[in-house]
Amino acid sequence: MAAGTVLGTGFMVVFYIIYVMMMGAIALGMYLLQGFSLMKISKKLGIPKGWRGFIPFADYYLMGKIAEEDTKRYHPEKKVTKWSKIFLFCQIALGVLLTVWVVVFMVCYFALWFSVEGSGELTAGGAASMVGLLLLFLSYFLILALAIGVSVVSYFVYYKIYHVMAKDHAIWMLLLSIFVSGANLVILAVLAFMKRFPTDLPEPAAQDIIVPAADVEAVVSQDAVEEQQKTVCCTAGAENTEIE
Repeated sequence: MAAGTVLGTGFMVVFYIIYVMMMGAIALGMYLLQGFSLMKISKKLGIPKGWRGFIPFADYYLMGKIAEEDTKRYHPEKKVTKWSKIFLFCQIALGVLLTVWVVVFMVCYFALWFSVEGSGELTAGGAASMVGLLLLFLSYFLILALAIGVSVVSYFVYYKIYHVMAKDHAIWMLLLSIFVSGANLVILAVLAFMKRFPTDLPEPAAQDIIVPAADVEAVVSQDAVEEQQKTVCCTAGAENTEIE
């Protein structure tokens, strides 16, 4: 019996190790795939520092910069929304709130558990922990609403990326990203590495070039000198004709 228990425990440990290694390999592969895809797309659009796609949270900023290119190239008359800052702020805010929520929840839960386990009765500290757990339960719905809002912003950023890279296919790409888990990574890789999608993207609208006043005066003066020389030449030619 003891030997069977040891064997079963050993099997579970080995299975757990293999499972963790497989999940880690999948996570690493997804991380590298997204990083290379964002770097390639950034290069196609002329966005510098494409290596930011490999840095946590900086990749959100880079995705926002790519989304901004959609407005610059297809709607130059509109004001560019700073999706890079908005997307980065949303992800950081959600991450911080979730981390704080989990930490406070664990503290309250273990405080309540140790209070009841130690004395067998609900102490004042245990009651406070129970109230804290109740408040955390209620605040969970607020965090859930925030998470839904961040998801909406995320999908809009993905749509802008799809639109700037493959304008005619953006809608169905967005639908795949919403309803199929992990489809966004595959679509980004396709846009980055496949040639069947357009790479000859429209250039951003040219900015107005401001010429210094001194340069304008120099050009005007040069034009005036040239006109005066032409007038002198024409006058001299007419005089020579009359003399003949």
